[in-house]
Amino acid sequence: DTILNLGSGASEDLARSKRYEFLLGVQQKYGGALVTAHHADDLAETVFMNIKRGTGWRGLCVLSRNNVDRPLLKLAKSQLYDYALKNHLEYVEDKTNRDLKYLRNCIRSELNGKLDDKTRDKFWNLRQKQIELRRMIDEEADSILKSSKYSRYFFTHIPAGVATEVLGHALLTELGVRPVEAQLERALIAIKAAKPGSEIHVGDGIFMRFTPRFFSVGML
Repeated sequence: DTILNLGSGASEDLARSKRYEFLLGVQQKYGGALVTAHHADDLAETVFMNIKRGTGWRGLCVLSRNNVDRPLLKLAKSQLYDYALKNHLEYVEDKTNRDLKYLRNCIRSELNGKLDDKTRDKFWNLRQKQIELRRMIDEEADSILKSSKYSRYFFTHIPAGVATEVLGHALLTELGVRPVEAQLERALIAIKAAKPGSEIHVGDGIFMRFTPRFFSVGML
């Protein structure tokens, strides 16, 4: 058994990241499938949460890891409850799900009873379109990074919107974390202005170190 002690101050994002890190490690070790029970209400909650945090359009591409299966994503939470009750299935609900100190639970409380099937379908269709858009942008970012990865000159001389997308993709690919838009914007300012030999913390445990011409990234 593996026990992760992240401390009482650990964020929801850190806890989720560590859970997936463990589960994906087990998946790779045994060659199995990783399947979650995320449903349509989870999708809507996550979109709202990402918008509130300021993640930009990518905040709509939720619950879309390629190596995770989510077969229940088009079903409403109420449908799953009804099925469990009808078939006398026991289920466990995390006791923290009603704790309003967590952003997701606040959003869940606000959305309670307001999501109908039509609205859930709109979220699903919008998500599908954004996932395809993300795929095309990431392919272009991969092509760009092959020749200009972590060049301060390159990131300084391309449009800010393009630089944000390319930097976010680079960090996600290398470190498994994509900072929110505000953090990426601060990182771009540092790429332009940071003194050689300096180090800055971007957020989410990411740091950047600078030489006169390049920068490197890592996790604390």
